Amino acid sequence: MLCRCTGYRKIVDAILHVGDTAEANIVEPAVGEAVGARAAKLDGKQKITGTELYGADQAPTDALWLRAVRSPYWRATFSLGDFEPLKAKYPGLVDILTADDVPGLNGFGIYPDVKDQPVLADGFVRYRGEAVIALVGDAATIAEIRDDELPISWQEQDPVQGFGPPVADEAPQLHDDYPGNILAHGTTLKGDTENGFANSTAIFEESFATGFVEHGYSNLKPAGHDVSGIVSK
Repeated sequence: MLCRCTGYRKIVDAILHVGDTAEANIVEPAVGEAVGARAAKLDGKQKITGTELYGADQAPTDALWLRAVRSPYWRATFSLGDFEPLKAKYPGLVDILTADDVPGLNGFGIYPDVKDQPVLADGFVRYRGEAVIALVGDAATIAEIRDDELPISWQEQDPVQGFGPPVADEAPQLHDDYPGNILAHGTTLKGDTENGFANSTAIFEESFATGFVEHGYSNLKPAGHDVSGIVSK
């Protein structure tokens, strides 16, 4: 099983750019003579023919699926009601996870000591699309449940967007632990770039583009829903 979290768009572009070519003459090196020799990539043929299996291509027949329910608002408070009627209506709905079900710290982030993003929001959302609850069950059931069936009561608030409004004196506090809505402070050092260019032996300029990489995937995407992954029984 492989993951598609790589730059396959660039690979496809490269193949289309080259066009039809003769089969590569690659000879497997003898044992002990592999260093420096051309070797066939073990999974290369499967990738080219499309027969390789990826993580989203198959799942055990008895697997449970998890669907994250996300905020439709940029900024809002919310409360959760009784989930029992929903579970009774949908027998295939095994569980509904909330912030209370997250063990330990309900937070993650890119900084080593700053985990400011909740796994599941706890009564307050800071951006449109923030995960609020997670439905766990068979694929057909969680795809059938509509968002308007969920007992979530929303209280929409004015969004705080852009660079200036969040740090203005009258801006609402988005995180209790970060006064002024400043997540982290750092220092950037810059030298004398003009002198550096003037004394450079060679200068190379180019424009670069990188592909978007999503850390989660799914092959089940019913209209209006976000299905975030698979949970094995």
